[in-house]
Amino acid sequence: MSRVLFDLASYARSMENQTSVPLPPPSPEPEEIVLSNHSELRVEERYGDDPDPATDDDDDEISPNDSLQYARFHGQFSTVDLIKSAISIKKNYTGAEFEGKRDRPEYWEVLPWQELLRFEPPPLEFPPNDLLLSLVDLYFQNVNFITPFLHRPTFERLISQNIHKYQYDFGALLMAVCAMGSRYSNDPRVFIDGSRSELSAGWKFIKQIRIFRTSFEEPVSLHELQLFCVCSIFLRGTSLSEATGPLIALGIRLAQEVGAHKSCCNPGQTRVEQELWKRIYWQLVNIDVQASVILGRPPAQVMEDHDLELPIDCDDEYWEHPDPKQAFRQPEGEPSTVTAWILLLKLIDIFAVARRLLYTINNKKSNEASEEEKHVRQLDSALEKWLKSFPDFLHWDPRKPKSVFQDQSATLFMLYVWVQMQIHRIFVSRNTATSRSSSSLSLSSLARSASVARACCQFMTVHRARAPLPLPHVQLAVFQSGVILMIHAWAAKRFNIATNYEDDIRDVERCSEVLKVFEQRLV
Repeated sequence: MSRVLFDLASYARSMENQTSVPLPPPSPEPEEIVLSNHSELRVEERYGDDPDPATDDDDDEISPNDSLQYARFHGQFSTVDLIKSAISIKKNYTGAEFEGKRDRPEYWEVLPWQELLRFEPPPLEFPPNDLLLSLVDLYFQNVNFITPFLHRPTFERLISQNIHKYQYDFGALLMAVCAMGSRYSNDPRVFIDGSRSELSAGWKFIKQIRIFRTSFEEPVSLHELQLFCVCSIFLRGTSLSEATGPLIALGIRLAQEVGAHKSCCNPGQTRVEQELWKRIYWQLVNIDVQASVILGRPPAQVMEDHDLELPIDCDDEYWEHPDPKQAFRQPEGEPSTVTAWILLLKLIDIFAVARRLLYTINNKKSNEASEEEKHVRQLDSALEKWLKSFPDFLHWDPRKPKSVFQDQSATLFMLYVWVQMQIHRIFVSRNTATSRSSSSLSLSSLARSASVARACCQFMTVHRARAPLPLPHVQLAVFQSGVILMIHAWAAKRFNIATNYEDDIRDVERCSEVLKVFEQRLV
């Protein structure tokens, strides 16, 4: 590196000597840049009809390692990029190609005393084949239907080839899938031996997995990121939900390290692999945003940190085709099960904007009430537009027979309820519970939150009879609805607001009954 910098300095000196043009005076100091969040809601910009393509020219930074793994990525502000510029200038000056020799291996290779302590996991003990296939099927029916970041044909093909028996990352991923599938199984073999608790479902599989890596020498693989996401979903329904945040933060950082957050395509990958890498990063973002709001902590990344397109709206069975032109083409007129996930990710984008505008530390210090009120109106408007964007097949109707689209519609509605309550909760929490008097804005937000909480309660009362065990965010929406209704009932008495106290308490009891149904398998 020192030789490159010396040559670059010599080249600059020679160019200065060859020309008599004096160096320009230093530019005047620019006005101070205020590093703050955007004041305008920019949800529509990300999903316009004609989004601007990425202008970053880092496409050549990524080179394929193998089909499921990237080499490490370095962006345009990195020191590596500066060195690349120096090498390019030297080539233009001397005409010589950069040989890239590593003359001093002791500065490039990991020396024996630098190796971190490693913990090799014991061999995985997979369930019997009949149970394994049953649990995989339950996972895809009950989990992947709303967050399809796994491609079922590819996943099952790898199982049939016994890849899980000699490739640890995929084997661990399969065990995590079995653990999630166990939540929906009544087979006694999914419980911890000797335990009668249904809360132990899946733990005999998840406990075998080394979730957190102990070495960072190798770039992350696709299967490892998929493992992080499946484990995070599993852990969110347990007493160890606090592990979700650090796990997803690590996943995002490792994914960024290999450039998975960039829209540029890796020429060494098939379209299926490219789509899987894109989908896993979106799922990391999805979990990260939800976890940051649940825990009240900053997310591991913001939406501006990636430029990925949304997942392709195409069902698994149409990804591959002998004619490449026909691949990833959903038959015309056939609804796609991926549409719901795309809508979910758009809602998550609104959620992320809401967190940034209303709950970040700097904004809470500087925003006036009028500014916050404007943000809430903008967010409410964005939510209304999101609701109106639903296709007909995702409109929930209790008269329709049970189907994957009805389950997706129910899940999206519950997430919508949760997001809207989070948006208005800032005024509910700030004034209603602590002040002797309350502003009209606080009472308006409380009334709106109570309204969607009632809708959530009534909806789940009807839907639970035919619904599978929900994902954790559905459980959280029901719980938060009950809390909002209790606050509304107490606030109504405190501020002499006309309301039906008994109806609110009755709905709270309904929420409690719904949660009791879920608590057999979810904490």
